[in-house]
Amino acid sequence: MNPLWVKCWHRIRTVLTKEISDHLRDKRSMILSLIFPLMAPLTVALLLNFVAGANIEGSDGRVRALGAAVSGRAFAPKLIEYLKTNQISFVDAPENREEREALVSNGIHPFVLVIPQSAAGRELYQVELITDRTNPKSIAGSAEVMRTISAYSRIEAERQVTSIGLSDRIVTPITVAQINVGRAPNSAYLFYNMVPSLVLFMVFMGAVYLTIDTSVGERERGSLEPLLTVPVARWELLLGKSLAALLFTGLIVAINLAAFRASLVWAVAGAEGMASPPSIGTFVGMYLVAVPLMALAVSIQMTIATLSRSAKEAQIYLGLLPIIPLVPGIILVFSPVNVGIIQSSVPIFGQLTLFLALIGERDFSFLHILLSGFSTLVAAALVFWLATRLFSREKMVFGT
Repeated sequence: MNPLWVKCWHRIRTVLTKEISDHLRDKRSMILSLIFPLMAPLTVALLLNFVAGANIEGSDGRVRALGAAVSGRAFAPKLIEYLKTNQISFVDAPENREEREALVSNGIHPFVLVIPQSAAGRELYQVELITDRTNPKSIAGSAEVMRTISAYSRIEAERQVTSIGLSDRIVTPITVAQINVGRAPNSAYLFYNMVPSLVLFMVFMGAVYLTIDTSVGERERGSLEPLLTVPVARWELLLGKSLAALLFTGLIVAINLAAFRASLVWAVAGAEGMASPPSIGTFVGMYLVAVPLMALAVSIQMTIATLSRSAKEAQIYLGLLPIIPLVPGIILVFSPVNVGIIQSSVPIFGQLTLFLALIGERDFSFLHILLSGFSTLVAAALVFWLATRLFSREKMVFGT
């Protein structure tokens, strides 16, 4: 004689199989739902590819400004020579001011450096930099030229002070030595740090339509009432439906992570100076960390769908749900938090900090993963219990 738990599992598996079969039967919806996880990775990859193609960074990590224009280079030959030694090359710009500005505004050159005739033979002079603050190439190139000119200015100041018998430390009485304990700076990391919040969004978005269809959707179609008459406990029925949503969420997140890895590799392929994307192991680790979060997301989705009076109402609520964890995810991209006991013990927030630690190659322990998974599974169980209570109401059948 089969134990009670075996009989329960058979009933749950029957419901699970039924929900998966129903969902696979709608080929068009299934294909669209599998394409949706590709949108965010492709968008991020295209943006990263644009930055990489702009040749903003060189192999040495320095920002380059190739093909810029300069006017009056004969008036400051030493400055021009210094700029050339710092990998900045120029072409001649027209003498007319309006024509120079047109070169930049029309995107022909990222910026124009203007050296006045009054600089000839002088040690103190001012140069102009015509830029376009709406053009990424102009912003990056002009910033590097300004840094290089500032460095040349300090060198000249030190030379002039030394020539009159004073110490060159008068020019810079206080110096700062920076010690970087993180990764080398690279513009690609900004895009890589976007991945955790977008993956979090997909965790809470993956099975939304399946959840609606298997709960309030069935009630509106009139197929839920006869289903509730079969000898299956309400919690078994809901668990079977939730497991179907969980499996589909797992598939969607796996596609999303695989798409991120492949698209990021494509975006930086052959791009000089761009940091390599996170390894396959990083994305596998993110998936494992996300599994308890998927259970919590499905439990919340089932609870909201059970409370909703119509499929349209459920779509509104569940459409807004992924935005809630997305907001702190975006904030943490610019204000990262170290993984700690307290941080990892908070559901959703714990997974987010672990995602960012994996992407950023920061230290954390296996204890943090255990705390994050345990607290999230406990929260998922409590929310699922609430969903079963709501699912047992008569309102679930009639929607009134």
